[in-house]
Amino acid sequence: MVIAIYLDTCLCKLTVFHNIQTAKKGELRMRLLLASVLVVGVFFSTSYADNAAFQQHLSGGMASFEAGDFKAAEQAFSFALKEKPDSHEATLYLGLALGSLGRDKESASYLKRALMLDPLDPMTNFALAIYYYDNGVLLEAQDFFENTIELAPEGEHAERARKYVNIIARKRTKPWSLNVSTGVQYDSNVVLVSDAGNVPSGISRQSDWRGVAILSAGYKFSGIEKLMLRADYQYYQSLHRGLSSFNVAMHRGSLSGYYPLAGNLILGIKYAFDYVNVGGLRYSYSHTVSPVLTLIYGKGMSTRLEYAYKRTNFVNSASYVSNSERDGPSHRVGLTQSIKLGEKAEAKAGFFYEDTGANVDYHEYRATTFLADLTLKLPREVTATLHLDTYKKTYNGNNPVSGGEREDTRNTFSLSFVKKLNKMLGLTLSQAFIRNDSNISSFDYSRRISTVMLSARF
Repeated sequence: MVIAIYLDTCLCKLTVFHNIQTAKKGELRMRLLLASVLVVGVFFSTSYADNAAFQQHLSGGMASFEAGDFKAAEQAFSFALKEKPDSHEATLYLGLALGSLGRDKESASYLKRALMLDPLDPMTNFALAIYYYDNGVLLEAQDFFENTIELAPEGEHAERARKYVNIIARKRTKPWSLNVSTGVQYDSNVVLVSDAGNVPSGISRQSDWRGVAILSAGYKFSGIEKLMLRADYQYYQSLHRGLSSFNVAMHRGSLSGYYPLAGNLILGIKYAFDYVNVGGLRYSYSHTVSPVLTLIYGKGMSTRLEYAYKRTNFVNSASYVSNSERDGPSHRVGLTQSIKLGEKAEAKAGFFYEDTGANVDYHEYRATTFLADLTLKLPREVTATLHLDTYKKTYNGNNPVSGGEREDTRNTFSLSFVKKLNKMLGLTLSQAFIRNDSNISSFDYSRRISTVMLSARF
């Protein structure tokens, strides 16, 4: 009996112990379950927060990009990529924003990464095609334009890609250019004068008609990566009806090269040789070297800084017995600003300073030029250009005519209209008014020039 009671007691203790252990195990499972739920909840909560931050930065970047605030867009897309480093959309638009800021190398890096993330995206292929096209790498550009068309033949970029493919085909098959212009001018006071100082300052005080012919030819060499080289030749001939001694023939040969530096900064350098005949007689020849820096920014805006060194030799003849007195160098520096005013207007303003030496001091001078142009695109493929300039020259030494230093201020106003007749032909009508005020009366004059020209481009 005692043994039975003892066994029952032990059994009860075991049952209680089992129940306690079972309860503890259940409680442990519950705690583990709650902990798991908490971890999962924290994970999804963090993931949701990260995604929300990414979307916020991406949306902000898109809004800034569409508004043209590319600096803000760059920052937003950079923040978006910190949240999602493998986002194709953020990578692509960061590349586009950097390109719009003129940071071409960084832009190319992100565009290429965007292509790796999604090689079948038409927009990415089109963006890379534009990058290579703008940098003169036409073969690469053509490949990406063709990819754009193949990936989405009816897509929004396909039509533009086809146009670029056609342009590249023309550029690759036609490295040369040829332009011929011919026409007539009526000059109320025929004057031999040139800003470059190649032609003598002779004033006829007579009006006359003249025929004018201009031939321009150029050849663009195949570039090495971004480098562009070209050679050009220009011939100008004027033939007067009565004043044949005022006929001018000018030949110019030039070689130029252009290379894009950091961003949208372009370095150019040009060498030119000029040869001039006046009245059928050899008059002068010159050599010019001119480096140029051009900064392109915004839409249609550019700043151009240029310097030119020129050495001119003048040739004595029966008509110009002391012409060589004018031999000497000249230095010219200038700044030109171009601004696009909407889709149909462009303005340009510039300032130039020139210092010209000579063998005789009264042929030496310093000059300043202020100029302004306004170009308008009118209906029916007509372009109008309004030009204003003021050219002031102060000579050194005592002029043999007046006994003092000569000072001239020449003001020019002109208005021209160019009508595009077809892909090859254009018609130009222009009227120029010139007034030269000089402290020496023999160099004081006014003139009006009316021009009709027909141009052909081949």
